[in-house]
Amino acid sequence: PQVVSERVRVRNAEAGNLLLYDATGRLRLEQLLRQSSAGEVDVDLQSLEPGIYFIRLPGSRSVVRKLLFVRK
Repeated sequence: PQVVSERVRVRNAEAGNLLLYDATGRLRLEQLLRQSSAGEVDVDLQSLEPGIYFIRLPGSRSVVRKLLFVRK
């Protein structure tokens, strides 16, 4: 897992909804991502409690998943 505190940088090849779930499977954050020229976007995690989270980023070809450990 990637350890983060305030934000995480996510590569997004295309626009779509980033979904962030906690360890119990509850949706904690949904963010619309626009396609960026750099192909990356920063996601603000300051409102989240410390814990384990999963990012799901659906795309046209695949679903990207990422495991995060948020600490303060």
